[in-house]
Amino acid sequence: MLMICLLESLTILESARTLIKPKP
Repeated sequence: MLMICLLESLTILESARTLIKPKP
């Protein structure tokens, strides 16, 4: 259960990071 929650939050954080990442 906990692992799934961590994995989901991780993927969400990664996607958000790519979205926020400024384009060159």
